[in-house]
Amino acid sequence: MRNLFPFLLLFLCLESIGQNKNIKITIKALGSANDKVAITSSNLLSGNDTLAKTTLDAEGKAVVEIHLSKPTFVGITIGNKGGTGYLMPNDNVALSIDLTDEKSIYTFTGKGAESNNYLAQSGAVFSEYLRFNGKQINEWEPEIFASRLAVMEKAFADFHQNYMSKSSLPQNTSNLLKISTSIIPLFFKKNYIMAYFNTPEEKEKMPEMLKKVYGEIPFSDELLNAKYSEYASVLTYHFYDLADPFFKGKTPEEKRVIYPQFPNYAERIIKKGDYSATVKEYLLALNVYEAFRDGINESATAVYNDFVNSYPSSFYLASIDRKYQKWLTLSKGNPAPDFTGLTPDGKKIALSDLKGKIVYVDIWATWCAPCREELPKAKEIHNRFSTNEKVAFLYVSIDAETDKWKNFLKADPNFKGLHINISNQEQVGNLYKSYQMAGVPTYLLIDQDGKIATAPAPRPSSGKVQDEIRALLK
Repeated sequence: MRNLFPFLLLFLCLESIGQNKNIKITIKALGSANDKVAITSSNLLSGNDTLAKTTLDAEGKAVVEIHLSKPTFVGITIGNKGGTGYLMPNDNVALSIDLTDEKSIYTFTGKGAESNNYLAQSGAVFSEYLRFNGKQINEWEPEIFASRLAVMEKAFADFHQNYMSKSSLPQNTSNLLKISTSIIPLFFKKNYIMAYFNTPEEKEKMPEMLKKVYGEIPFSDELLNAKYSEYASVLTYHFYDLADPFFKGKTPEEKRVIYPQFPNYAERIIKKGDYSATVKEYLLALNVYEAFRDGINESATAVYNDFVNSYPSSFYLASIDRKYQKWLTLSKGNPAPDFTGLTPDGKKIALSDLKGKIVYVDIWATWCAPCREELPKAKEIHNRFSTNEKVAFLYVSIDAETDKWKNFLKADPNFKGLHINISNQEQVGNLYKSYQMAGVPTYLLIDQDGKIATAPAPRPSSGKVQDEIRALLK
């Protein structure tokens, strides 16, 4: 892999040199004082980058100034209230919000207000149609979900028509905003399919009305260039769909065995695909980013090098390189990032408390089917080392509903080992970041000195865990 630091240094320098603040946001938040304010933009791969942050004064007022070189979708957060904006160079907007009213939305005046009011009001439309008969629509069975999603789609279309009949926005901005609202139901559809029809075989059984309920993905250069995060999420689902032919008919174990070959397969499919140059660059960058999901390996490095050769100055390289650097901190011999959880009886246990032992860490959740599928093998491995005081098995639940976790453990007295739960979502997020977790289950192997032996470690069903533990005991 190339030397990353010159690129990162150049990137940071370019971001900090000669950027006059060309956008001003004046904020007045009723019912709020000293709350934090943040303006962010999506990097489309790893999350949001902070453009500016400040704190409201005692009167709930603040002024934020940022620099943008082109029209960009941004996140605007005031205290616990969040929303989406669309800002252009030289915009000068005033934002007001009544935080004493839960239904209050951002209201904008000034230069650039029209597009931002559109997004605030379309967000209210989404909130109105998100729930049906006391549940979110994605909690319903496919028939009801599909029908309610169609209702949401029509509501967005009606809103757009009504708003634009009174608007002076230019046609290109109107078109962009219309596409941005159409992405929301599409994202919901893709998310629902991923949750309930995840495998190629399950998708074949998907009800026809769900297949047809809402159109295909619009491949939009404009949404990517404007850094619309929801659009990146939809394209990510499209990327996952590319895997269906590759993994179709394979067992879970066979999928794990051939997974390292997928980045090269996906690269070939994307390069042959009928995409614009902008969309193709993003999908190839996403392929590289996903290839580093489980660490630094040969296939990930190969697609990375191909991407760098094709796009040496790509915007996406900063996110990819940050991920690579993070994996370096998780290399063998580096200190294992610490974390703390609560046992079923409320006692605190930290990973660092187990220093002096080899620790096999299983990060899981009761709602995670793949996690539960691994438990029989995990129990077998634990039993093999149950009399060895130099080995510990730490099961880290991230269940938000701790009673379900406790009841799960009570129902299975053979589920031995040290059990802790981390239910605080901020702490769970920190755990994900610390160990570059893509989801659960995630496994770690920590040596007696509290340093990383393998991260991520093999899963219990791999047949490799016992040998790796024994190697550390020598």
